[in-house]
Amino acid sequence: MNFFNPDIEPDIEEIEISDPDEIDADTNTQNLNILKGQLIGSATYIIVLILSIIILYNQILKAEGKEPFLEDETVANINILNKIVVFILVLYFFYTTYENVQNAKEQGEDTTYLNLQLLASLITVVSAIIVLYVSFAQSNKSFVPLSSSQNPNT
Repeated sequence: MNFFNPDIEPDIEEIEISDPDEIDADTNTQNLNILKGQLIGSATYIIVLILSIIILYNQILKAEGKEPFLEDETVANINILNKIVVFILVLYFFYTTYENVQNAKEQGEDTTYLNLQLLASLITVVSAIIVLYVSFAQSNKSFVPLSSSQNPNT
């Protein structure tokens, strides 16, 4: 009803109000996708760890004067590949932590601990960048130091 002319019906478009159950379903689907991505990321970390163990064992054979089963160039290539994969994984986990913070904010939850996780993820991204840079800088050398093959995150 129009205030100035009661005979004229107002032309109001219907405003669609989201159903809270649909919002919860969307959030649950989003959280489920994040969890599945984290599962894949964790499995990939395990593969990277296995490759790092293989590199380390190869370096032990070399240090003992035995015949290593991998050439130095192959070790360097695997090492760099591992660092690239770890960098991508760290970026993905940073993104998922950021998404978790955003979802918690939308739901009005306390984000104090999630913000701390986000900060830790950011620090991990910075360290992964440094490690990746060092791996590329050392790739010209024929020997990969033992310290760089022991842990895929360092």
